[in-house]
Amino acid sequence: MNSTQVKALLDAADEMEKNGFPVSAAICKSSAKRMGSMEELIVSLKDNVEAKEFIPRELLLIGMPYELQSRNIRVGIWDGHEFHGIREKFGSKFIDSEIHHDLDERHGTAKATRILS
Repeated sequence: MNSTQVKALLDAADEMEKNGFPVSAAICKSSAKRMGSMEELIVSLKDNVEAKEFIPRELLLIGMPYELQSRNIRVGIWDGHEFHGIREKFGSKFIDSEIHHDLDERHGTAKATRILS
């Protein structure tokens, strides 16, 4: 659902409210809000999934920051095994790490796309 469709759903909810259907209006508004959030999530996931050139693990420099394609961290410092960076979850930010995808077939989720210096 695109932003035009979300707006149309919100407009329809306003009309329902004016015509005496407050419960239906509330449901439409709630659905529109969720659809708007889903659209943002889809765009974010698409950006993260798009194929990019990755820096081979052998060329990564310990202690340097890299832009990542990973599960939770967008920028991380390479330590030779993992990338360490800031992650956000449930509105809180904290330091987390992700294993390089070459080093652990099951849990490796991080790939460096470019060095940041």
